[in-house]
Amino acid sequence: QLAWVERVQDQRMRLAKPADLLESWCDSYTYRTNEIASYVAPERVTRRFMGEVARVAAAEGRRYAFTLNAGVSLVAPNLRVPVVHCYLEGDPAPVARALALRPSAEADGTLHFLTPYDPGVFYGALEKGGLKVVCLPQLYADLLHDQRRGRDQAEHLRREAMGY
Repeated sequence: QLAWVERVQDQRMRLAKPADLLESWCDSYTYRTNEIASYVAPERVTRRFMGEVARVAAAEGRRYAFTLNAGVSLVAPNLRVPVVHCYLEGDPAPVARALALRPSAEADGTLHFLTPYDPGVFYGALEKGGLKVVCLPQLYADLLHDQRRGRDQAEHLRREAMGY
């Protein structure tokens, strides 16, 4: 009815209006619906620190994927990462303990683990520099609802990396 998909050769389906579909999803989605556990890291947030988060998550047998500023910094490496947001499958407490993190109020944290209410956040994850990042549409949707320059970063990502 909304003509987001169309039939093409050999009766295959193709996404006809990806931008319309993405915008409609973003109207009803926010990453804040996920459970968020916030922590203060014992060291400055760097790519090396993100690598440690990935290593510990993998050692615990957990799926993970960076998003928001951390994710976009891996896709567009010229951006600074003030805080890290990372989807993490399961209870974040064992990973936080292994990284020697202290619990924090969300606003004060330097690392925020998002326990996804839907495992779809891991679908189509990208690998950048050996680290997993959510797929571009997920990254766009997450950024769009972030208060720190999120809308600008989302639009830049959409224009430069997504192409629609």
